[in-house]
Amino acid sequence: MNTIAIDKLDDVDNPDRDPVKVKIIRGSYGILMKMDGFSDRYSEDDGDVVLIENREGVPHVIIWGDINSEDPTQVISLAGANKNRRKNEV
Repeated sequence: MNTIAIDKLDDVDNPDRDPVKVKIIRGSYGILMKMDGFSDRYSEDDGDVVLIENREGVPHVIIWGDINSEDPTQVISLAGANKNRRKNEV
């Protein structure tokens, strides 16, 4: 795995609050996001909470929003965001 970026995510509602450190990694299945203080069920440290993967040419965003669940809480297909699906205005 290669680390792509390490950045800080500022709080949009409270700029005085400490930002969350984010690490973006190129993994074997897609692009993974780790965030300080957040984790998945099986990792002892900061685990992968977001995965972006390619499923038959369509990006999907997989989110583990519950540390006690082994299954993702959301799987979002980006098929509807494909530029070819844009409707022409009348």
